[in-house]
Amino acid sequence: MVFFASFLLILIFFFPEFSFSAPLSLKINLEFYPKLNLLRGEVFTKLNSQKEYKLITSNLSIKNIKTSSNVVSLEKKGVLKIFNTKERSNLYIAFEKSVNPWVLPITIIYPPFPYPDKPFIYKITLKIPRPFQNIEIFIPSEEIEIKKTRNFLFYTFKIRKPIFKPCIIMTTSKLKKIKFFHKNLNIEFYYLSTLNSPTYQDFKNLFKTLKTNFHFLENIGGSIYPFRKLYIFVTPDNLSYTKSFSNVLFISSPILNNSKQLLHYLAEKKLEEALFLKNEEIKEGLITYLIDYQLAKDKKLFRKLKLSFPTKETKAFFYLLFLCQNIGEERFINFFRNFYENNIFSFKTWEDFLSSIKKSHPELKDSIFPYSEFKKLNLKIGIKSVKEKKNYYLIELTLKVNPPFENFIKSIPVHLKVKTENGIQFFLLKLENAKQDFHISVKGKPEVLYLDPEYMLWRNLDFNEIPNCIARIFHSPGTLIVNKSNFPIYRKFINYFRNIGYELSFTSLNVPNFSNKSRNIIYLHTSPIPWQFASPEKGFYLKVIPNPSNPKYGIAYLYAFSEKDLESGFKNLKSLNMYSEIYIQFQKIIFKRKDHPCEGIPVFINLFSKKKCAKVNISLRKLALNLINSQIILVGIDNKTPTCREFYKDFVENIYNFNNHIILLLDLPPSFQEILEDYFKNKLLEAQLEKKLKGIENYNTINALKLINWAKAKKVKVFAIGTDSKLVLKVLTNGLKGLPQEDVHKLPEIDLLNPLYKEYLYSLFKSYENFQKFDFENFYEAQVLKIENLAENIKNFLKSFKNYQMIVITKKDLLTHNWKLPHYLKRRKILNFKAIFLTSEEVKNLKY
Repeated sequence: MVFFASFLLILIFFFPEFSFSAPLSLKINLEFYPKLNLLRGEVFTKLNSQKEYKLITSNLSIKNIKTSSNVVSLEKKGVLKIFNTKERSNLYIAFEKSVNPWVLPITIIYPPFPYPDKPFIYKITLKIPRPFQNIEIFIPSEEIEIKKTRNFLFYTFKIRKPIFKPCIIMTTSKLKKIKFFHKNLNIEFYYLSTLNSPTYQDFKNLFKTLKTNFHFLENIGGSIYPFRKLYIFVTPDNLSYTKSFSNVLFISSPILNNSKQLLHYLAEKKLEEALFLKNEEIKEGLITYLIDYQLAKDKKLFRKLKLSFPTKETKAFFYLLFLCQNIGEERFINFFRNFYENNIFSFKTWEDFLSSIKKSHPELKDSIFPYSEFKKLNLKIGIKSVKEKKNYYLIELTLKVNPPFENFIKSIPVHLKVKTENGIQFFLLKLENAKQDFHISVKGKPEVLYLDPEYMLWRNLDFNEIPNCIARIFHSPGTLIVNKSNFPIYRKFINYFRNIGYELSFTSLNVPNFSNKSRNIIYLHTSPIPWQFASPEKGFYLKVIPNPSNPKYGIAYLYAFSEKDLESGFKNLKSLNMYSEIYIQFQKIIFKRKDHPCEGIPVFINLFSKKKCAKVNISLRKLALNLINSQIILVGIDNKTPTCREFYKDFVENIYNFNNHIILLLDLPPSFQEILEDYFKNKLLEAQLEKKLKGIENYNTINALKLINWAKAKKVKVFAIGTDSKLVLKVLTNGLKGLPQEDVHKLPEIDLLNPLYKEYLYSLFKSYENFQKFDFENFYEAQVLKIENLAENIKNFLKSFKNYQMIVITKKDLLTHNWKLPHYLKRRKILNFKAIFLTSEEVKNLKY
């Protein structure tokens, strides 16, 4: 009793919140009956006068209640409500609970006894029979006493710092223990001794890195902790314990290799067991900002990933970032540390914290606003004019923000990056209205403006900014798809992702049904799109692409030859999470590919073109995304669009950015194949190739040359799939029936019954005198021969390169109607294609 009185004085001195309401002190007697799988117990406590109490009794069988209080009622199932009107009142509760510790390696008993819905302290005596083999019992405590008699073991557990959610842990396996001490914190790790269990060296490495970063944990409450001892249970990969209990933490064994993740969990325990904040988003945001963000090496990348793949704490993180910009980060951390120390073990709201700052620092009143008023921004920028001056360019631009400004925000700092012919220049604009004009001067001709390139604002991202990377599969849950026969290889991977919210499915999902999934999809061992995901023979391979119908989520494919390959690749996954595709063999990275999205909202400036270029009007990245599911992409080149010569190369490069497993098929005569091969082997100069391309009538030499040079640099295969010009001339002169036998053997299957195409060609024939020197029927047969031959070659390449995505470059005229090339492809049962072509100022995407 002397101890309890002393403890109350300590609470009153250090925690004024408890000055008039000290935590309840429970005396608990428990007895476990192994043969009955039954836990029986009694709870004793004293209640203060004129106070209402609620006790949690869910999943407990209450046998008896004795109290001198006036009112006792069951408010709802699992909650006992007591209102004490006397000065001091005793409370006694007898109860039972069924307990079976033989089913799982670790059994959690919750609730273990009736307990109040506010912080409390306890003294527990547990009686178990002797001999009692193969079971260990853990009750979070600061002091443990064990007494033995002939027939029983008596455990006494005492806790001095208040707790909120108690539990008892039983295990049928002997657990190993290792301790970690740091300042006021004592951590005891418990783990199973198995073949794959962590080693002493694993813990030693963990403790070394923990000590290096442990000072970040003091961002929350300094060196004060709500517990003197923390019990950490390291569970096997296939076991998952997601519930949170006072002074207890469950982690899976892979977490031991990730000290930053463990610090995140420790911060959660430190915050949630000391300050009982109701707003879950704020709690997660505090830990993300004060721990994860401070630990991040690349803070800009951290912010961008939070915006690209938002989670429940993203808003709170950017809210805190904005507050820290207003009042200073160090100042904010000190404010929160003091608030934590002064209000430990109390129920507080975020508004209480903000009010405490305003009260102690009234000068900051205008810099602080409620979380509920923090809105996601939709930023837009418009270029009003660009004027060339003597030594600089003057840009007049308009910034718009939606939703409009509220009273609590006076201004928003907006970063701006300008790319000019001379380099990069940075600006900081102070946006004080929902719509505001700015004038900036730059040295050198401006090319592109990037809005908020530092990602300091909580805003909507432009599609061109969102990176396609492995990180996306970690940021939001989804579905794992695996064949049952391959399950053993991927067990560790599956267990990890199920722990972060993924569901497991043994049913495949067809490509057209991707649009129905508003989650990430990870295919294991079986590729859903062969031309996007190519399996190696051995090793570890992982690739991620955006879902074309819902780019917020991704489609991933993972292949591992063996469990050993999976383990080797999986341990490197976090460090490679910014890559879109990786291949690891024999613990060596064979290759890795990285996406290169825009840094900030891009606005292209086209100063001197009278005609706007296509890339000003559309997103080539978004266009490429829409073509992910199409194995064949038909691209129509238009000779009449000279202002957009970079379009075709840029377009193919965007396709390549998502998938490097592509081939280029050019509508060139077959004789050009040898010329292309010589050029790729550096046997032919660029000027020589250009001269040969110019020799082809009505061919866009400039665009073709740019594409060929790009393919050569990227080592992409290029094939000539057009029709022999000599054969076409023979048909023009004598028709198909006039061909010699040796030429007939070269012909594809030809169908001359296409009235719409024939009518179109007849109007063309009448328009050009040059065509009229031939018979129209011969002219029609020659055109059909060219288009049939093109379709037949595409079919043949589809058989030879079935795991490649094919980009066919031909004349726009062959794609503008469904009864042209698309008709002849469909006749060969080729359906998975899309056609795009450029028309003056826009790109049209035709779906067949």
